[in-house]
Amino acid sequence: MKKIGFSLLNICKIAFAYVGTVVGAGFASGQEVLRFFTVYGQKSIWAIILSALIFIYVGKRILLLGKDIDAASISDINKKIFSFISPVVTGYMVIAMVIICTAMMAGSGALFEEYLGVDGQIGILITSFLAIIVMFFGMEGILSVNTIIVPVLIIFNVIIFVASFFNAGAPNVSHNAAGFIKASTGNIIKSGLSYSAFNIILSAGVLAPMGREIKNPKILAAGGILGGAILGAMLLGSNYCLMINIPYIYNYEMPMLFIIKKVGSITSNFYSVILWGSIFTTLIANLFTVVSIVRKKVNFPSLVIALIVLGCGYILSFLGFSDIVSIFYPILGLIGIIFITVIVFI
Repeated sequence: MKKIGFSLLNICKIAFAYVGTVVGAGFASGQEVLRFFTVYGQKSIWAIILSALIFIYVGKRILLLGKDIDAASISDINKKIFSFISPVVTGYMVIAMVIICTAMMAGSGALFEEYLGVDGQIGILITSFLAIIVMFFGMEGILSVNTIIVPVLIIFNVIIFVASFFNAGAPNVSHNAAGFIKASTGNIIKSGLSYSAFNIILSAGVLAPMGREIKNPKILAAGGILGGAILGAMLLGSNYCLMINIPYIYNYEMPMLFIIKKVGSITSNFYSVILWGSIFTTLIANLFTVVSIVRKKVNFPSLVIALIVLGCGYILSFLGFSDIVSIFYPILGLIGIIFITVIVFI
């Protein structure tokens, strides 16, 4: 019985770490789900199912491949997938993830300033300090933090879904309804594939070395399947909440905030905690990936590399990043599509 409990705990840790790398600020705000899925109305469900199936299968494959090749970082898997151009791909991923870390740091600062009335720079420093503590514990730190934060994100998602369902019932998702876009089958496939590809390439940096840490293939496979299934369920729940509020949510930078305010003031206040948790799990996942890649190339301690990355992110957070991010994200998504296509066949 003790062995079963230990296995279940590890399965949940893997699943929550997987979910934590995907469910970032974009998901929590509702913008990602709205842009990739909700705008297509009823057909969005098929795009989400496609994404969920990709998350389940590819997530499991990355974990098992990480175990098989004893991957210390995503660069080891990149060598197998991208061959002689893998150094270019890995280098690009490092730059992109440093930019994502910067965006998360800037987002945490804005959150502290808007919700707590604390200077944004203090918010960035607090978030960065906590990230350094997590890096000190390495993979165990990533697993532990996500085991705490992700269940709270899931529970919050369920509460909003249940409240929205009983308040509104079935949404008007016909293509004639105002605010929905009529999409072809090709659009649906492209949307589901693009969303999963971009997020998998970010989560792979944590999943690959996780396979090296937890050697049991059954636990790894179950963790990948559970994580992908949870992501699918969360996407469906958020998509429903957004659909019943089309077209009103188009006027909001954070569509979920509009929905949460309708549920109640207590939930609205708690939303800031959810947003910060989403930002933090994304930050530590990308920071861990960069550290694990760079550590193989230079003889620096992990904490020193993490401090350098966060220092660069702190300086860059003073600049405008919307244009840079808009350039780097699509290319990262393209790498993700190649990544998941190849990994299916190896």
